[in-house]
Amino acid sequence: RKFALQLLSNRKDKHSLKKRQYKAALDMEYMNKILNF
Repeated sequence: RKFALQLLSNRKDKHSLKKRQYKAALDMEYMNKILNF
């Protein structure tokens, strides 16, 4: 869990961490982009 939060926090978006978590939970493409797949 901490690893995933670290990946999200390192990402330079204009959205808050909470919004990035929500977007990653709903959008598989966004999650794959974060995980570099």
